[in-house]
Amino acid sequence: MLNKNKPFVDVQKIVNEITDAANEKNIKYFEDEFSKYINASRSIATNQGRSALLLALKILGVKKSDEVIVQSLICSVVIDAILELGATPVLVDNSIKDYNVSPSKIEKKITPKTKVIIAAHLYGVPCDIKEILSIARENNCYLIEDCAHTIGAKYNGKNVGTYGDISFFSFNFGKPMSTGDGGMLVINNNKLIEKANDVLKDYERTPIASEKEMIYALLVQHFLTQREFYNIELPNAFCKKLLRRDKNLFSLIDNIITNKSSEKEIENRIVKYLKNHNILPEKESLLVSNPFIRDYALKFEKLLKYLPLPMPSKANKIESKFLLMNSLRSTVGLIALESIDQVNKIRNENAKYFADTLNDSWTLPTIDKEKEPAFLYYTVLNNTKYSVSQINVKGKKQGFELGNYNWLRPVHLKYPYSKLLSYNQKELKNSEYLSSHLINLPVHYYVSGEDLENINGFMNNRVVAN
Repeated sequence: MLNKNKPFVDVQKIVNEITDAANEKNIKYFEDEFSKYINASRSIATNQGRSALLLALKILGVKKSDEVIVQSLICSVVIDAILELGATPVLVDNSIKDYNVSPSKIEKKITPKTKVIIAAHLYGVPCDIKEILSIARENNCYLIEDCAHTIGAKYNGKNVGTYGDISFFSFNFGKPMSTGDGGMLVINNNKLIEKANDVLKDYERTPIASEKEMIYALLVQHFLTQREFYNIELPNAFCKKLLRRDKNLFSLIDNIITNKSSEKEIENRIVKYLKNHNILPEKESLLVSNPFIRDYALKFEKLLKYLPLPMPSKANKIESKFLLMNSLRSTVGLIALESIDQVNKIRNENAKYFADTLNDSWTLPTIDKEKEPAFLYYTVLNNTKYSVSQINVKGKKQGFELGNYNWLRPVHLKYPYSKLLSYNQKELKNSEYLSSHLINLPVHYYVSGEDLENINGFMNNRVVAN
């Protein structure tokens, strides 16, 4: 089966270079090369994208009395970071045209307490970042760009991630550029660099053993999402948890890497080990992969806001002393950065194929001429009589994954956020509509021309006809 979003991984180059990579100079080199790539002032490699966001909020001095404006259709860890500092998330609606935050909705929510606006570039399509920046400047508040879905996208010829005072990127397995887990904090406002240095003094780099664990998980996940092995939906964190649990598998990969084995030999030995130990997943995880079970769970989750449940005191915690990336993943990041332009070119060409060929059973995103995407997925809205879950099941039977693979509910309908946050649900209807109608189409490096034709035929003919 075709994986929904498989990042390009240069296995042989990682194997050849990783054993010589335990050098802190590689971290600075990665950060400098990343800054050069997007034309930023300073970049700081972090353990995860969420780590970068938490650090960004701390650098900006966000505290209990502050408000942070953020869209409701967003990853819940963005809300976690705001709540962790005691600040108040102020939810605004997304736009139907390109799924990003609406500048006009932001403007209406500005108050004297507004300290920060967070603007995301969803699915790799730039938001109206120039207009949002103007709103931030006019109201004397900071702008953070959420670039977790993209690297290399541009607005008016300028890289996204360089408009805000601070931006952050994510390099987990489901992103176009992956280091296993990882992220990048980017500072564009030079007045913040001294404060950033003060904040960073409190944090350490991820231990090398943990770095290896994440890189080895990336390699295992890469092999398990090859077509010949991939027959069920595999959560992004599956292999990371596997490596933590199975020390023998860790030792096997460590030995293979030390000996600088070939990519094919690595694949054969890892797959053989997983088969011999009955680790290869053979059936769907109900809560993660079965869309009908997921639909039921979502309906139950929606009821939670009406039940007399105890009020949660806080959301998920991000804080740790190890929020910074170390040298091994920095080396993997450098390798990935070398190929990102070619990867983005393929992703964008695949997205253009869908944009040119899909019929009116699907509403396509409206992308203004000043925006140059670097697509995570090509995302459309479902206009058929079938639910997104039903289409997901039909697609898997045809041999490919498509569906809503990020947020099945906006944050204001998720527990515990539905109880922790104050919001006017009538003002967030677009985010609710989008979450129930979005379909992410795979456009990654490993999608073939035949895949595109098959998905297109399925979307335009078989879904509607059946």
